[in-house]
Amino acid sequence: MSVPVAEPTPPSSARRPAPGAPVFSTAVANAALLVLGAAMLVLTLKGRHDVNWGRMNSFLAGAFGLMVPYFLASWIVWRAPPARSTLCLALAFAALFRLGPLNTDVYLSTDPYRYVWDGRVQAHGINPYRYLPSDPALKFLRDHKIYPHINRKKYARTIYPPAAQWVFFALTRFRETIKCVRVTMVLFEALTICFLVALLQAYALPAQRVLLYAWQPLCLWEFACGAHCDAIMLAGVALALLMHRRDRPLATGAALGFAVMAKLFPLVLFPALWRRWRWGWRMPAAFAATVVLGYLPYVLTFSLRGALGFLPAYTAEEGIQNGDRFYVLNMLPSGWLLSHGIPPYRVFALLVVALFAAVAAWAYWKPPADERSDLRRCACVAALVMGTLSPAVDWYFTWLALFLPFLGNQWLAWMPTVAFVLYYNWGFLNADEIYLQNSVIFLPALLLWVVPAALRRYREKVGMAVPAVPFVSGETCAG
Repeated sequence: MSVPVAEPTPPSSARRPAPGAPVFSTAVANAALLVLGAAMLVLTLKGRHDVNWGRMNSFLAGAFGLMVPYFLASWIVWRAPPARSTLCLALAFAALFRLGPLNTDVYLSTDPYRYVWDGRVQAHGINPYRYLPSDPALKFLRDHKIYPHINRKKYARTIYPPAAQWVFFALTRFRETIKCVRVTMVLFEALTICFLVALLQAYALPAQRVLLYAWQPLCLWEFACGAHCDAIMLAGVALALLMHRRDRPLATGAALGFAVMAKLFPLVLFPALWRRWRWGWRMPAAFAATVVLGYLPYVLTFSLRGALGFLPAYTAEEGIQNGDRFYVLNMLPSGWLLSHGIPPYRVFALLVVALFAAVAAWAYWKPPADERSDLRRCACVAALVMGTLSPAVDWYFTWLALFLPFLGNQWLAWMPTVAFVLYYNWGFLNADEIYLQNSVIFLPALLLWVVPAALRRYREKVGMAVPAVPFVSGETCAG
């Protein structure tokens, strides 16, 4: 008579779901997202009340409070099975989140007043780069609703590049109001979300992961309320990534050129998006043609340097020319350089140029490890720009959110989500306080990148199973 032998219990690693396998059912995921979305909606409505009453500390408390449901929702949607109902739920809440910020007083930023002014100036056939708003030549355009609230109107010509100027002109032909500017930027956000959904489908990834962008707290406040023109740039970058995936060099170059003419940052993505061996010079030619043709009308009616507007002076004002802005530079001891009469910021600038040259060469020459290598390279270059420039305003970090639906890196998600801390700059902080702000943004992001990657490599080295933890993947820039 045979005695049955009990089967050995499989190790815990064997019981884990395979990488990429759903953990939640669609019903459970949707129920959880419904609760988390409702919590975020309550917090955005609270933020609307705080903005209207000018309560910055209370607003920031609610903005940081959005981190908890946002990260939980991101973790859930990454582990849920693909479902149209989940996508629809994510998009519906994304729209609801923006209703509150759309209907607030102007408080977080006065930049939209300049947008309306630039559109009004162009409507009268005047180059917006030529005159200060306070110039007597534009006196006939002044009013009591827009002109008094323009920031830097007595010493700064406009800084915004041509693509942004086209949008300013178009939206002001509809209505010259801040509400119209906000709606326009939200519409550009809608375009961005559409492009991201199409890109997720092109990579055969669940479209519902667009939630990682659509629910991003910084994006919903800075575009629906702050109405920053970075929304135009995000749409251009998302379209460039989509055209790159579809292997369309001319469209990729034109879309990236449009993004650069809305905000200069995306220029650094060029090496990662240029497939020289397959595309030849078609993508660079389309990029160059778009930028040249975009600037040409403004250059011909003024000058090449004049078309840069306030940009050169802005780099000095924001501490870029003298190195005060650079967080990494402030971390380094500079006594030896100063004792030898060498300005530390010049050494740092040379190192940054060398670093970007090396990263550009890596992004351009290294063969891709997989189909998402180009996205990882773009994300790492974008993060490198933020880390080296250390922007003093939070909306510059919004473009990092574009890559979250595809990579789900915790280090990449940290920076835009906590960038609200930069609103404390309103108190004109001293150097030590600004250094502390940057530490809150960059040091945890660095740890969230280095530590999981090191643990992953160690486990691979000793032959241990590497658990798949979506949205906290520890994925590096490799590839």
